[in-house]
Amino acid sequence: MNKDQQHALLNATMDSIRYGLSHQQALIPKLHGLDPALLAPQASFVTLKKKGQLRGCIGNLVTDQTVIGNVCQNAFSAAYKDPRFPPLTA
Repeated sequence: MNKDQQHALLNATMDSIRYGLSHQQALIPKLHGLDPALLAPQASFVTLKKKGQLRGCIGNLVTDQTVIGNVCQNAFSAAYKDPRFPPLTA
């Protein structure tokens, strides 16, 4: 991924975590007009850290989701569904 694609994925990660605070579910990204690389089916892992320490990590090796959709789902899951940690709060 190039820098713009990486930046878009990072923004999607943060947007999905914020969305999860008020909606208790992952953000479903709007796909229209996105870089085609973000629409390819691709698995991901999302790792969250707080002060350098692990705070949540969820991912998968196989998916049929778009990479941006997969990142949004895994970001939500890392923030709110990782059984090792309590869900994030505002």
